[in-house]
Order: sequence, then C-alpha cells, then structure tokens
Amino acid sequence: MDDLYSPLSSRRVLIPAVSTSFYLRSPDRKQLTVMDKVVFFSFKTPCILYWVGGLAFLVSSILFYPFFNAPQDPEGMGDAIGSRGFVLGSLTFLVGSCIEVYHAVPGRAMSSHGLLQWAPILSSMMNTVGSAQFVVGSLYFMPVHYDAHPSLGCSLFISGCLCFCLSILTDFTRFSTSELSAAFQWGDLVSVWFLAAVVNFAGNLLFISGCYFYLPQFLQVGDPAIAAMNLTFATNQFVIDSSLAGVFTNYDSMVPSVV
Repeated sequence: MDDLYSPLSSRRVLIPAVSTSFYLRSPDRKQLTVMDKVVFFSFKTPCILYWVGGLAFLVSSILFYPFFNAPQDPEGMGDAIGSRGFVLGSLTFLVGSCIEVYHAVPGRAMSSHGLLQWAPILSSMMNTVGSAQFVVGSLYFMPVHYDAHPSLGCSLFISGCLCFCLSILTDFTRFSTSELSAAFQWGDLVSVWFLAAVVNFAGNLLFISGCYFYLPQFLQVGDPAIAAMNLTFATNQFVIDSSLAGVFTNYDSMVPSVV
C-alpha cells in the first residue's frame, strides 16, 4: 500500500497542521480507485478517527440542551449519555493525534530545514496533550463527577482547546515560510488548508466560550429561566464547533491531489 502515496515533500510544498498530508498517486500515475482511497484514509491517516470524533461531539453536544435534561422529566438522561459521547470522541482524537506524532517524527515527516523540521512533531504533540485533557475532562462531564467537581471538566476542555489553538499557530510558521513549486498557485493552498485551519481555530474559540458559560456561576443561579438560557447558549457553542469540525477537520487530507 506504500506505493499509493508519496510524501508531500516530493513536490516541495509544505502544508502544515496535518503531518500526514500526502498527495496520492498510483504506480502508473493514474486516478486512484475509490476503494484505494478508502483504504488509504482508513489505515494511513487519522482522518476517519477525527471524523468519528467530531460526529460523536456533535451528537453529544445536542443532548446537553435543556430539552433533554428538563427538571420535570426525572428520566432525562441527556447529559449522562452526552458525556459518554464526549469520552468516545475524545478517545478518537487522542488516538488520531498519536498517529500524527508517529508520522511527524523527523525522518518520517515531510522534509524541511532548521527549526521548521520540528514544527510537525511539536504541533502533533500539542494536539496529543490537548486530546488527553479532553479525555479526562469528558469524564468530569458525567453527572456523578460533575456534581462533585462542576468546574474541572470545563477547565480541562478550555486548556485542551488552547493546546489545539497553539498547534495551529505553530503550523502557521511553516505555512508562511514554505517553498512553493511552480506547479501550484498560492490560492490552491489557501483555499484548502488555510480555510480548514482558520475555521478550526475559530471553532476552538467557540468551544472555549461554551465551556466558560457552562461553569457553575452561569448554570447554578436562582432563576431557572436564566440558567436554561445560559445552558442553551453554551450548548449552541458546542454544537457549532462540532459541526465546523466535522466539515473542515482534515479537509485538506480528504481531498488530495493525484500526482
């Protein structure tokens, strides 16, 4: 299966943020079959894991709306089920980021010079640290742990999102200093990776906003209407971020060029 891809460095174009970005090619340089691409993305990159994680977060976030946790419904299990979905999504992110670390080790990663050769592994390691915080934070969103430590899960999510943001910023150093071959136009890169990176960065900021308004001082207030409004606002941020992540995460890897 190694014959199905070549490192991006073969075209002297460095696209940051996804250390496992490849331009796919068949041995005879023809268009790959759908099955070849499915196998590649399933076993050579973390793309599928990130899509599964994004979907898990999207569905789980919806379950945190007040409608699924109404006080008058004693059997409302929205937050209990949603928190378990957060754990599943976080685990897929963690495994995917570990795969990125493996591919980002200097010598396996795309060739670059000087300090830039460390950008992929630094970015991937920050993603791994952020994902690990998400796994632990998700556990503290479970009702039994949330009741005892209502702020800890949100704090870990916020810290994890900051790690993701730092990862993207680290990759911008490579993006802004990469050599571009004549075969590519600057707009080709901007339209794919740059858009995905910016949207993911914005999505992380939205998730931070949602976590902030999920803190006890906004949910444990005397007026139930205000508490429900704050919960709805926080959940909206979770849903929007999860939707953006599902569309744009690894978009550049999922739509590669055939060379």
